[in-house]
Amino acid sequence: MIHTDHAALRAAHAGGTGLCTVVGIDGSFSRRVGAQMATQGVGQGAGADASVAGSLADVCLERQLAGDLAQMAPGAVPALQRYGRGSPIIDFRLPCGGGLDILLDPAPDRAALAQVVQALDARQPASLP
Repeated sequence: MIHTDHAALRAAHAGGTGLCTVVGIDGSFSRRVGAQMATQGVGQGAGADASVAGSLADVCLERQLAGDLAQMAPGAVPALQRYGRGSPIIDFRLPCGGGLDILLDPAPDRAALAQVVQALDARQPASLP
């Protein structure tokens, strides 16, 4: 596992790779809004063996996200999912007791990702819409 957001952006270039982005934090959490993780195995169903690039918290959250993305269709629209406090997923809690809003994107815009990675490689500011 590679532990940088830039690694997640690079990994998300590949087809079948989804991108997870923290868009909201309720309470304390070890990462910031905008932190990202990429996982392969989109559309392969629960139990798929997915590789992960980037890190959002601990292995439990990353496995949950990989499983959730694996159950999404490869061309599905991005979905906002709540994890931890206030989540409808009652059997998954975060160790800090807080809540996270994470955007699950099973098919991120590969061209936009390429532009962002190119800008970051050139040490220029970059953002994804």
